Amino acid sequence: MPIISKKRIRDFISNSYWYHTIEFPDNLTSAGVYDHRSALKFYGFPKNLKGKSVLDVGAADGFFSFEFEKRGAKSVLAIDTHKFDGSIGHTDISPAKINNYKKKYSRYQQEKGLFKDICQLFRIKTPIKLLVAKSMLSSAVEFQIDSIYNLSSWNKKFDFVFCGDLMEHLKNPLEALENLVAVTNEMCVICLSSCVKSMKKLPLLISFILLFERILKKFGFHLIHKESKTLLEYHGNEAGGSFFHFYPKTFKEMACASGFRKVEIFSEFDLKNKKTGSYNHHVVFHCFV
Repeated sequence: MPIISKKRIRDFISNSYWYHTIEFPDNLTSAGVYDHRSALKFYGFPKNLKGKSVLDVGAADGFFSFEFEKRGAKSVLAIDTHKFDGSIGHTDISPAKINNYKKKYSRYQQEKGLFKDICQLFRIKTPIKLLVAKSMLSSAVEFQIDSIYNLSSWNKKFDFVFCGDLMEHLKNPLEALENLVAVTNEMCVICLSSCVKSMKKLPLLISFILLFERILKKFGFHLIHKESKTLLEYHGNEAGGSFFHFYPKTFKEMACASGFRKVEIFSEFDLKNKKTGSYNHHVVFHCFV
């Protein structure tokens, strides 16, 4: 096993690509694209998960997996399709945009070479960030490479299931929802990013327009399409890996139709992408079986 200085580990934490912002010992913090620490209040997670089995679907670097462990979960299983070896991390990509993703994932191939000593230190083949974080945090979180589409074949249920910022990246969100239902024993929390804002979140000017439109409707005129509450936007021809921007009520209906007994829209909030400087609108759903 190589002898690696703290400076080298700090270099890995600071300069490799992280999706999540995670705090480590020795005042180290990963430079994640998203920092969810101040946003935890919007998710409505149970404060105490003592004795509960937890599944984190699309876990990325594991920020939420480690949070569930902190809340006393009996066991936490994190899954993702990302191998961090340069291979494309998921199959739901628009064929016309495949080159975008080859370029994106090539950086992980580069990291595999740049941080070979880190991999040896943590006894992993590729710099899977969740496994590095698990070791540094002395965590018991388990990780496996798998897809949301395979969950129903497990014939296993978890007391608490979380799926964050994944649905909008899937070609078959209904199939994915049905798979989440199949493994949920009590509660599933789903968070969508890049959501279409609810009417109540729109600027004041839009509210006045809506009021004006209601008045005009009495005389048979329409300014805004009456089905806007069921809005679904398609974006698969842009980046190629983000397909649907859901209106919250539309996704709620989809979740109910997929088998959840009750679905509640818990919160809406904006979260900054530190790489682009833009803010993504998030909506959190609490789903019960």
